[in-house]
Amino acid sequence: MQNKINNEDLKKVLLKEINSAHEVLIQITDGFSECTNTLRVEQNENVFTLLSELIKNLNLFVDFIKELKTGVDHLNESGHNLPVEPLIHWDKSLELFKNMLESFEGSDWVTLCDLMQYELIPMLKEGEEKLVNLKSALQ
Repeated sequence: MQNKINNEDLKKVLLKEINSAHEVLIQITDGFSECTNTLRVEQNENVFTLLSELIKNLNLFVDFIKELKTGVDHLNESGHNLPVEPLIHWDKSLELFKNMLESFEGSDWVTLCDLMQYELIPMLKEGEEKLVNLKSALQ
């Protein structure tokens, strides 16, 4: 019985954290959209500061996803049948981040903006939908 109580508590915590993460992900997505639009027009300290903050926040978000996966894995080992695909979705981000870093280091702003606009932002929006699906499965 103790294991069930712990699992129910874990589900409540995961739901709460997914709600918070969902809000953060929306802010990150909006921030990258704003940054992309600005960076296409000008490259200044403000846009680089914003980009740096967004990358740090995105890194923290990816770390959160790893922890969330640990919690979901624990629940699944305890007999739940929660989808892990919403969490595996983020694995493909590593190659994209590498390409973004190469563009940034090479001062290739057009490629960097294209990567953000056509790959990163859609990936973030898709990840947002997947988080909502995971939240529904937890409820």
